[in-house]
Amino acid sequence: MSGFIACSDSVTVKSDANLRTGPSTDDSVVAVAKAGTTLTRTGVSAKWSKISYDGQTCYVHNNLITATADSDGFAACNDTVTVK
Repeated sequence: MSGFIACSDSVTVKSDANLRTGPSTDDSVVAVAKAGTTLTRTGVSAKWSKISYDGQTCYVHNNLITATADSDGFAACNDTVTVK
């Protein structure tokens, strides 16, 4: 997918979130991540994050996740997009 910046950090699902096959609400839902679930983010765009879930690449809207700070207190992707 074009428009995604590669990154590597963890995000936490704020409320139950549809994980999709692509970065659009028109794309199929692969799974639903429950609130509080931690996911590995591998890419980010202005509205969507590319995540690794159960061995597959999925997409989740940035409004439904929050970045998890690492040991130095920063999230690796926050300098490229603000995640609410």
